[in-house]
Amino acid sequence: MQHNTLPKHDQKLPFTRYDFGWVLLCIGMAIGAGTVLMPVQIGLKGIWVFITAAIIAYPATWVVQDIYLKTLSESDSCNDYTDIISHYLGKNWGIFLGVIYFLMIIHGIFIYSLSVVFDSASYLKTFGLTDADLSQSLFYKVAIFAVLVAIASGGERLLFKISGPMVVVKVGIIVVFGFAMIPHWNFANITAFPQASDFFRDVLLTIPFCFFSAVF
Repeated sequence: MQHNTLPKHDQKLPFTRYDFGWVLLCIGMAIGAGTVLMPVQIGLKGIWVFITAAIIAYPATWVVQDIYLKTLSESDSCNDYTDIISHYLGKNWGIFLGVIYFLMIIHGIFIYSLSVVFDSASYLKTFGLTDADLSQSLFYKVAIFAVLVAIASGGERLLFKISGPMVVVKVGIIVVFGFAMIPHWNFANITAFPQASDFFRDVLLTIPFCFFSAVF
C-alpha cells in the first residue's frame, strides 16, 4: 500500500463551491471598492496622478497580501490572526499587530457602510420613493448598520447567498455602462499635467484610495 508522502503544504486541495463563494465575494468587494471610491478620486485629481499612485500602491498591496497569506498558510497554528502572529513574533507583537489589523478592518467596514447609507438614500430620493434625504437621519443610519451586521453575523453561507446575485448583477451593469460610455470618451484633457507641488500632494492623497481599492 502506498502512503501519501507529500509534505502538508505541498498537497493539492480541491476547489469547492465554498471556495468559489469566497472568490465571488472577493470579486464583489474589489469591484465595489473600484466603483465606489476610485472613479471620484480619479476625476478630482486626474489620470496622471492616478497612474503614479497606482504604480506605488499596487505593488505595495501585493507585497502586503503576499506576506499576509504566507503567514496564514505556512503557520502550524490554525487559530485566529493574533495567535498566528504571536507564533512568529511573540505575544506582544501579536497583540499590537492584531489591534492594527482590527482597526484597518473597522476602517474599511465603516467606509463601505457609509457608502451604503449615502448611496441607498440617494437612490430612494432620486426615484421618488422618499421626499427627504434619509442619509441625514440617525435612525436610517442605525437601521442600515443593523441590517449589515445581521447579515455578517449570519455566517459565510448567508453572505454567499446574498452577495452572489449582487455581484453578478453589478458586473453586468458595469459592463453595459462601460460599453455605453465609449462614444462619450474625451481624450482632450489627457495631456494636462498639474504643477509639481499639486502633483506630489495629490499622489500622496490618492495612494490610500488605490491601496484600499486593491485590498478590498
